[in-house]
Amino acid sequence: MAEKKDCNILLTAYSTIGYGKVSTLKSKDHNLDDLVCEMYQDDEEKSFMDKALVTSESVLKYLVLPKKEGKGEKPIKISKVFAFTTDDVAGRKKKDNKENKDNKDKKEEVIPPKKEYSLTEKKIDKEGENEIIKKVYQYEDGVKKTVYKSDKEFIDLRLRAIYKFAWESEPRLDIEDIQIADETEGIETNVKNIFEMIDGIIKYIEEKKKKNYKVRVFVDITGGFRTIPLYLLFVLNVLEKRGIEVERVLYAQMDRPENTIEIDDLTPVVKTQNFINGIHEFIKFGSAQELSKYFRNILKLSSSKTYELQYKEIIQGMLDSVEEFAEAITISNQKVFKNAIDNIKVQWEKLDKIDVESILKPKNAEKPEEIDMGQYIEYRNLKLLQVFSPKIKEEYSQVWNAKTKLDYIRWCLEHKFIQQALTMYIEIVPDILIKSKKYRKLGQKDVIENRTIKKRIYDTLLKIKMSNKHFLHVLKQKELNKSYGESPYKFKYWLLNQYNVNIYDRSEE
Repeated sequence: MAEKKDCNILLTAYSTIGYGKVSTLKSKDHNLDDLVCEMYQDDEEKSFMDKALVTSESVLKYLVLPKKEGKGEKPIKISKVFAFTTDDVAGRKKKDNKENKDNKDKKEEVIPPKKEYSLTEKKIDKEGENEIIKKVYQYEDGVKKTVYKSDKEFIDLRLRAIYKFAWESEPRLDIEDIQIADETEGIETNVKNIFEMIDGIIKYIEEKKKKNYKVRVFVDITGGFRTIPLYLLFVLNVLEKRGIEVERVLYAQMDRPENTIEIDDLTPVVKTQNFINGIHEFIKFGSAQELSKYFRNILKLSSSKTYELQYKEIIQGMLDSVEEFAEAITISNQKVFKNAIDNIKVQWEKLDKIDVESILKPKNAEKPEEIDMGQYIEYRNLKLLQVFSPKIKEEYSQVWNAKTKLDYIRWCLEHKFIQQALTMYIEIVPDILIKSKKYRKLGQKDVIENRTIKKRIYDTLLKIKMSNKHFLHVLKQKELNKSYGESPYKFKYWLLNQYNVNIYDRSEE
């Protein structure tokens, strides 16, 4: 089988560039000297590669350019960029048409004037510190440009220039924008556009998968107005439910006083939602799928860091016990179920004994501010588990502290495991009946065969007959209570729906 090729997708959003003033932030993720390289013959500013001019460029640089030692992964190639773009960014401003005041949908499009962009640098000379304003140029098809139709055109060219700088031999960066309404028009107006973006991404990914590509999705939540991260998270949620994995969620953290910019990897934080979904599934339905997926990703992520998890064995033990319990529910065997219950209780008790706060102690006492990112990840995960621990104990106390095997059946019923409850019921209840000292000893021929089952209901007692011969004592409610204790099941109720069994089915003779 042919090895799969990589297809890397970047989801981002464009911000407006106020008054054409771009920034001059210095990247903390790259060696700036490596970014100073003339791309064209008359490229006197080396295409401004050592500066972050627009919000949307830093994450792209982080992905496609070599980084400082120990920071991030190796450079990758980007196959496609999907970008949220507003009317302002795209230069599609509109104004109300006075002749159509009553028709809000009809607006006259305004063509804005072309724009120039500039940056301000501080230079210290003999006369002191002076500000120098420089006009920002870019190249399109090898031609230098200083005037642009819109912020979108400027940002598109900027991203393409960065990609060309990183991968000169690659084709021009493919950018597809998704038009969304400005923030003032309301979130609801963008629903249609968001689904268009989702449909476009899914269609593109499916086409790539058919051609044997391994698809990875990277997300930049830095740009755009404040609701953009919510839109992007919505898109991510839909993609993940469609089986499309999100590789990284990144954010460009700016430090204006220091004039620097650095990429934060927010993937573990965003993936915390998967953890919460997994806890919910486990609490309500005993499912381990989402929780297992989350922790396996976390253990994989931690192995790529310098930090070694302090409680890796306990987390792994908890994970194994959760999966064992989920499997036991599926099998619905009382012995397997009990073993899984006992194991998961032991593992959860180990979690409760962990001193979570000690995880954030600095490795070097002389440098208390230095705490490894891996420590924060482990702290957050274990803290969340302890936060949900009381709720989990509440939901599972019935089976963790079962007074009778019937508690297993009741737990399954309360958690909507009807088929599992029936399976355990058929296995457990006859076992209780046959082993009870309240029954007469059965003769050798009196072997119960589950060939025919009939239900009979009595208000105060249950009689089970076999042809013309009684083989069970009449059990009164008080005798049942004495044998099994007061029970919320009202044990008689369980027996009322049980076995009136003919040992010999004469119809088969």
